[in-house]
Amino acid sequence: MKKISLIVLTSFLLVACGTKKEKPKEQPEKKAETEEPLKKEKDITKSLSPNIVTYFDRNEVTNFINQELRKEFGGDVNLVDQKSISFTKKEGVITAKGEYVLKGEKKKFEIQYLDRNVEYVLQSSSLKTTSKKAKESTSNPKITSNEKVYKTYEMQVKSRIVFFAKHNGEGGLRVTAKQEDGKEIEVFNKTGTFDTSTTTELKSGQYTITIYTSGGTFSFYYYSK
Repeated sequence: MKKISLIVLTSFLLVACGTKKEKPKEQPEKKAETEEPLKKEKDITKSLSPNIVTYFDRNEVTNFINQELRKEFGGDVNLVDQKSISFTKKEGVITAKGEYVLKGEKKKFEIQYLDRNVEYVLQSSSLKTTSKKAKESTSNPKITSNEKVYKTYEMQVKSRIVFFAKHNGEGGLRVTAKQEDGKEIEVFNKTGTFDTSTTTELKSGQYTITIYTSGGTFSFYYYSK
């Protein structure tokens, strides 16, 4: 009887061991995938040396100054040398000061260019013919017979307006700035083929800018300082 009980007990234990389930293997936790932030592309239009005047700056700005002198005065002006120019640079803006000789007479100049790495952009100029005081007339400028209004704009002027224009062919461009009191001031007037700019000092205030054209093909832009 004892043998039978022992056999039954042994069989029961063997069955129990055989049916024991194995625990499932734990899967390693997957780390949450995070998107890498997009790398910002470098702004190639910013100066690589915003506060240091490089040799390239001196060379390029000197060339631009001589181009401006030739445009304004032709063969009557002596070209300048970079060694005679004082250069400073702050936040990408290059200020060049010096003297040029026009018909034997020395004249001082100050001109600024913005270094945008890929190009230099004229900011201001005190050259005699590109920085002039506004001519205020008692009567509004008259439109000539072949002149027509191209466009008008409203703008707030701080102390001056800088106007850039390029023109080909016959005719030309004329630009006026009308104050709120109705007084109209001529800020640009050139004919023929040209690629130039003017800076005109104005009183602070709201102005209506009128572009007149008398033929030819042209492009322009302007801003206030």
